[in-house]
Amino acid sequence: LEKQAHAAVAPQDSELPVFVAPIGDEERLAAFRLCDRLRAAGLVADTDYEQRSLKAQMRAADKRNVRLVLMLGTEEVAQGRVKVKHMASGSEVVLPDDEALPPALRRLLEDRDDGAMR
Repeated sequence: LEKQAHAAVAPQDSELPVFVAPIGDEERLAAFRLCDRLRAAGLVADTDYEQRSLKAQMRAADKRNVRLVLMLGTEEVAQGRVKVKHMASGSEVVLPDDEALPPALRRLLEDRDDGAMR
């Protein structure tokens, strides 16, 4: 069967701006929902569908040239927050998981300098 292309999902071999990484199995549903919300807001985003460890997800994100990884753990989900890692610089910031998240991610993606998060 041929895969259908979706405008908000980047092919495996292209640069992917945003990757949502659930830290454990309990956070997978939250990761799927967040990914859907980001796509609905016009961001190209993807998540893990293979139940890989966080380390394996980070390696995959690096191979796909992901710019921002959004990590969801038990604490983040419970607090309504998302930990955002800029892959090029390694810097991290915690942002509220609310309607302001997509615009905040757009600003981070537009900032093409060293990736330092403020």
